[in-house]
Amino acid sequence: MNNSNYQSVPVLASVIGSKTRKAMYLVNITSMDGEKVYKDKWVPVQWGQGVTIDWEYYSTSELVEFPLKNKSEVMIIEKHNAYGKSNIVDRLVNGKSQSYYQMTDRFIVYIPTWLIKNFEIKYRKTSKVDKDKAKELDQLTYHHNDDSPYSVMEDTVYMSEQAMELEYRPSAQRMLSGLEYENDALAQWEIDNPEYAMDSNLL
Repeated sequence: MNNSNYQSVPVLASVIGSKTRKAMYLVNITSMDGEKVYKDKWVPVQWGQGVTIDWEYYSTSELVEFPLKNKSEVMIIEKHNAYGKSNIVDRLVNGKSQSYYQMTDRFIVYIPTWLIKNFEIKYRKTSKVDKDKAKELDQLTYHHNDDSPYSVMEDTVYMSEQAMELEYRPSAQRMLSGLEYENDALAQWEIDNPEYAMDSNLL
């Protein structure tokens, strides 16, 4: 896995290109560990002072389907794969025929830290907790610190959230130098690319 040339968070996704080549639409987006699943989203290919998004091929092991009723005019939908087989399938959903665009290639896309904050989590995958861990969790939840009115769990969660906020905050040096994202980068990109600005999956 390559390292991007900007601060980023890698995700796995299927990719639909755009006719303008100014953005890519990510489908079935997951965190690298598979625990977080994000809603589908447009992301800019380039922003700021010529910074280009990094992405790389990952695998072809997973079939992903995109409902064509959600297709926009700027999307590039490949009707056939390299072997001449159709990428479009039809099936009945609630008694109505619906078409889906099938994709098998998965990619690692390095999402800028300033943009990942705008990704909406669709759901989280939870794992089973054994009895010992459940007991430990219960003790942490109800055991209070000697010097705090809050439980150990509450203090831990609070400190974790603070750490995440600091992780996504650009450093003072980067903010002053302008080499990394500035707060209005996405807004400026939308102004320069109005065909995507009205898409709710971009905001």
